[in-house]
Amino acid sequence: AIIQPYECLKFLYKNLKDPQIMHDLTMIETSCSNFAKKWNTRTDYQNNADVLLKALLAYEQVLHLTESSKPAVYMHLNRDIASDNTAISALINVIGKRITDAQNKIIFFELGLASIDEQVKQIITTDERFTKYRYYLQHIWRESKQRISEQTAKNATRKTKPA
Repeated sequence: AIIQPYECLKFLYKNLKDPQIMHDLTMIETSCSNFAKKWNTRTDYQNNADVLLKALLAYEQVLHLTESSKPAVYMHLNRDIASDNTAISALINVIGKRITDAQNKIIFFELGLASIDEQVKQIITTDERFTKYRYYLQHIWRESKQRISEQTAKNATRKTKPA
């Protein structure tokens, strides 16, 4: 049998005013803030595989909360059911902003992952502990090279344009 969106709602929250929605949202915000407090000023994960593994495990937990955001899913399912309900649209905007603000606090980490020491990269390619992170990290490293190349090209273009 096909499950309808309204049937899924009961597995998430009681109703739109369920206090658990705000509790879960606060948990996402707190998780992102705590991760940022612990890792934002640190660079030791870029040159130490053991520290990197701890950071990746912590980051994975934060992403699990933010990416599978129950409050956002619940609101979007409600909007799908009652698309003309402006209260739901307003709640989606509020929740979306709060989640985005929380996620913005942890953006630094992927940027930092792009700067991992070459020796640590070599360890990652063979160390079994990094198996589940290997593709993700390699993707970040490929993307960072492209970004650097794009930035270099933009800078070169600016310098060669006549005034």
